[in-house]
Amino acid sequence: MNQWTAAEGALKTCETSRVFASAHSAEQLLHGPSVALGPGDGLVVVDGGGPARQRMAEVGEASAKCGVRVHHLREETLVETLSVFPLTAGVQRIALESALAVGSDPDEFGFDVPGRQEAWDPIEL
Repeated sequence: MNQWTAAEGALKTCETSRVFASAHSAEQLLHGPSVALGPGDGLVVVDGGGPARQRMAEVGEASAKCGVRVHHLREETLVETLSVFPLTAGVQRIALESALAVGSDPDEFGFDVPGRQEAWDPIEL
């Protein structure tokens, strides 16, 4: 359910801070991307409850044992279908804080980098 919430957070983090971020379900992460995680990486576990909660906790724990900084963003007061609303606000906050941490203007869509706007202007968004 909250894989889309995580995808929104990854997209906003890329847009605001110009750093790579991606979103995966627990099973997707286990079958490939987990191999690339290690010290220096961060993992945000977006947990809105539901049947995947235990599996996500296990993935977070294993990642931490590999030196990954693991952060849990949880919504435990609402049912999973409604958890997307507060969790979306949470991942947007992470994107904002990421941008501020790297000195990026989160409202500029990367166009505060010299030459970037001119490069992308011909392509209609």
